[in-house]
Amino acid sequence: MKVGVFITARSGSTRLSGKHFLPVKGRPIMAYLLDRIQFAFARELAREDAIVAIVTGNAEANRLFETTFAGTAVFYGDDDNIPRRHAQAAAHFGVDSIVSVDGDDIACAPDAMHAVYDGLVSKKPLVKTQGLPLGLNAWGYSTAFLKLGS
Repeated sequence: MKVGVFITARSGSTRLSGKHFLPVKGRPIMAYLLDRIQFAFARELAREDAIVAIVTGNAEANRLFETTFAGTAVFYGDDDNIPRRHAQAAAHFGVDSIVSVDGDDIACAPDAMHAVYDGLVSKKPLVKTQGLPLGLNAWGYSTAFLKLGS
């Protein structure tokens, strides 16, 4: 089973445009989230049981993800429908399940992401953590579960 850890983000936020690229100690803020995910899933990534990708829309402004976070896969899909975008990215990367991380949740708990991953690997169709402060919980679903909604 292969799992995609998909960071859902776009650069055209209406409330704070370009927020993922804002510098914190000289680095884009989302780089810290990517580092934590890479560290938390190092074994799975090395075994190619997982892939980390930024999953965004087709708007031209989103091309900045590719240049800013070189070395991280970036997928461009549906601009408005995130479940459809995830389904498109899952097909593109050949993943069976998705750990969904919002690019705004830079403090998303690696333990929560891994708990979701473990649940998905054990064939649960929908997994989410609860009880953590806002922005720290994680969730995910199998691609079969995602197709039920389409």
